[in-house]
Order: sequence, then C-alpha cells, then structure tokens
Amino acid sequence: MKMARTDTLTFRNRVFKQLRAAGLNSVKAKAARTAILAGAYAAGYPEIADDYAACVSFDSEDFQSVYVDDNGIARFGSPLRDELQPLVSTTPSEEQNKLSSELLEMLPDLYSAEGEEKDRLNAIYSAKRDAILAINPHVHAFVADPDGGEYFHNLHKAEYGFRPRGFRTYAQMRDEIESITRNAQNVEFDVAA
Repeated sequence: MKMARTDTLTFRNRVFKQLRAAGLNSVKAKAARTAILAGAYAAGYPEIADDYAACVSFDSEDFQSVYVDDNGIARFGSPLRDELQPLVSTTPSEEQNKLSSELLEMLPDLYSAEGEEKDRLNAIYSAKRDAILAINPHVHAFVADPDGGEYFHNLHKAEYGFRPRGFRTYAQMRDEIESITRNAQNVEFDVAA
C-alpha cells in the first residue's frame, strides 16, 4: 500500500482542498486544516494511507468536527472553536422543505403502487430527493429522504433494539444502512458455515 507523509506541503494543501470540497468556507477550512496539522504533529507526523481524506464529522446540527479518514480509521480528530460552528450549514432551505413535504405526500401512493406506476413514482421521488441533495447535501437525512429515513429507523431498531438518535446526513444514513446490512449478511454466512 502506498503511504503518504503528514509533514509535507502536499498533505497540507490536499487537506485544505478536501475540506473546501466538503463544504467549509475558506476561513473554516484553514482553521480545520490547522487543527488537523496539530493532531498530526501531536502524533509524531505518522505516515498514513495515500488515499486519505479530510472529512467533517456531523456530531450534531450545530456542532461539527474534522478528522482524516486513514483507510477507515479516523485520525487527527479535532473539534473547532464555537465561533466557527457550525462548520457546514445543515439548515434546509425553503425549497428543500417544500420538496421534502412533496416527498412525504407521495408516500401513500408510492407504497400502494405496483408495476409501471411504482417505477414512475420511484423515479419522481428519486429526482426530488436528488434535487434536495443538490441544494445542500448536509441537511438531516429525513429532510432529504423521508422514506429512506423510516426504513433506516426500522432497520436500526431491529438490529440494536432502539431507534437511532442524533443528527445524520443522507450520506451517513446510507453508510449506516449498508453497514447494518453487511453485518447481518456476515452473521447469516457465519451461521450457515
């Protein structure tokens, strides 16, 4: 596996660009980069996987921290000062709320439809969900995908015995659904062996 050094200008610049791409403005991205670099310094500037990614951890709607994903391991986790919070806006716009309400109104028809009509409604639902995410992908998962959110709640409750708590973006929700599903498949495979 190719490794990357954390004490280089390349690391510094790439972290900044990744944080900007994650939705941080320039001032917040610079502060977040500084916090990550301080974490790398404190850890002795370790080498990490070359495909690392600087990420935002959505701890809540109003508070986020940053870290570097090093091949699935969160490194250099860093909270930022209160005056920089939230790092990324999670507040839905009026247009996102309108589209989300339209998705909720579609659900009874979507659940009862069959065949081509179900395919047509699924396509409309997906287009509206994608429009919400195109405006701001950092809103709560239930704003972006109420149907997926309900599925996630039920799946989480079945797996862990309680409904999920806290803030999740659509991407975080999809990752958790995939993780729960993958773990369930691994358990089934172990039992079958």
